[in-house]
Amino acid sequence: MGFKVNSINIQPPSFQGTHKRTNEGLIYYHTNTGLKAGSVLGGMQLLLSLPAIFKQPAKASIPAIFVVGISAGCGAVVDYIRNKKAQQTALTVKKLGVKQALLSNDDIALSRKGRPYYESNNGLKYGALLGAGAGVLKILMALPEIKRNEKSIQEVLTPKQFKASMLLGSIIPAVIGGLIMGAITDHFTNKDASKHA
Repeated sequence: MGFKVNSINIQPPSFQGTHKRTNEGLIYYHTNTGLKAGSVLGGMQLLLSLPAIFKQPAKASIPAIFVVGISAGCGAVVDYIRNKKAQQTALTVKKLGVKQALLSNDDIALSRKGRPYYESNNGLKYGALLGAGAGVLKILMALPEIKRNEKSIQEVLTPKQFKASMLLGSIIPAVIGGLIMGAITDHFTNKDASKHA
């Protein structure tokens, strides 16, 4: 008795930008560089968490995976904002023409081919804010562990020192990381959009 297996064509998710159409039928360049950058950052954080995961798998795995999700999610938010602006740019260019659109909006640039595209600065704009949010979430996730160790923490730090250490140890690095990843996302998004304009 023979078994027949039909071939299944599984397409991995594409991380390359694509040309898409707005609701009005105008073509714009849709990117997902933020998701890529966020996923890479999340992967790096996961690698740094591996010693803790091997030590205490049940305890450390969920927070580590959650951090990966937060990083990728922040990147996806930047992509969403950028792609909405790219759609608006396509509409502005259609309504005003290339020359007038360039004069009226600093976020519209010309590619080497002389075609207009949306030049993003959304990563830099929102990266710090999203980083701060990620830092706060990280603290909230750590609160049960902090409460368990409250007595030992109080022996070492005053409440004021503890708050300062949380701010310096979680939120400020997350803000700086958000700014850096935002700037990287903008750079590669604009390079890609210019190339395909």
